[in-house]
Amino acid sequence: MKLTLVERPLVPPSASPYRLLDEQGQEVAWANTFLDAQRIRQLSLRSLRAYAYDLLHFARWFQDHPGLCPRSASPPCSTTCVTNSTNSPNPPRKP
Repeated sequence: MKLTLVERPLVPPSASPYRLLDEQGQEVAWANTFLDAQRIRQLSLRSLRAYAYDLLHFARWFQDHPGLCPRSASPPCSTTCVTNSTNSPNPPRKP
């Protein structure tokens, strides 16, 4: 599945203008919910953009590692996901 990040400037004030989309153009709910929560916290647009690219990189990495962490990931499993992501030989993609 191909993931993309788009900017939608005409969104409600409570929504992040940066949205993660899948290959069908559908929003990636968990990522966009997080971004919307950060918008409600009144983070700057630059911070939202940085978070959006971090989520895009994580989501792409996570797709390449199926079964690593089940949906009901326990804290040790979550730590393993973050550690593996940090130690990944693939550097983060630049915007």
